[in-house]
Amino acid sequence: MNNKEKEWQILGHDIFNDTKFYCADEDGNTLIISAQHHVLLWYLQIKDGNEWVDEGAFGQLDEFYLTGDWDGFRYSYDDIEKFFLLDDDDEIEFDEDSGQEENWCGIEEDDTYEASQKKWDEYKNKFPKVSSKDQFEPELD
Repeated sequence: MNNKEKEWQILGHDIFNDTKFYCADEDGNTLIISAQHHVLLWYLQIKDGNEWVDEGAFGQLDEFYLTGDWDGFRYSYDDIEKFFLLDDDDEIEFDEDSGQEENWCGIEEDDTYEASQKKWDEYKNKFPKVSSKDQFEPELD
């Protein structure tokens, strides 16, 4: 008999401190743009009797990158394409084991979906959106 009564989606905030974009400048030099990667994830839980059970289902709802660690300008992958040369040979390097953090936007375990989304939006919007190539600090490879 299936005793599952209710589904509940919760949100979580993961931060990856060591993300790198490899791209090129106008002269063909390879550049490395370091980023702090922020991701908003949803997780599905099912109530089985009196217990919430993590079903292992999750997905990404939103993301952004910062030009600095814990501060700087907010940008998306599309912004990198606006300011730097990318092609099929360029890549993104995610080091998901290096410097991973969680929930700096203040999401609590018992927050509603709406409250969690509001905390994420407020956190994300506190960082100004990148508007110039000069706001990035690329390094030569």
